[in-house]
Amino acid sequence: MGTEYVFPRGYISSLAKYRGLFSVGLRIHHGIPTYPEFVVFWIALRWGRTKFASLQGRLEALGYAVIE
Repeated sequence: MGTEYVFPRGYISSLAKYRGLFSVGLRIHHGIPTYPEFVVFWIALRWGRTKFASLQGRLEALGYAVIE
């Protein structure tokens, strides 16, 4: 917590919806060796579907593909 990571577009291999036990998030598959291999941007459970759909739409508008 408290660490900020920047993922340049060229280092992102894929973005995928990730389902946890009680929440949903965006898994970032990347090629930056100094970053943790497993990175998930978590979205709150209460509004998870709506917020994820909004995030997915914004990312796709920027040219990213989000794997369900």
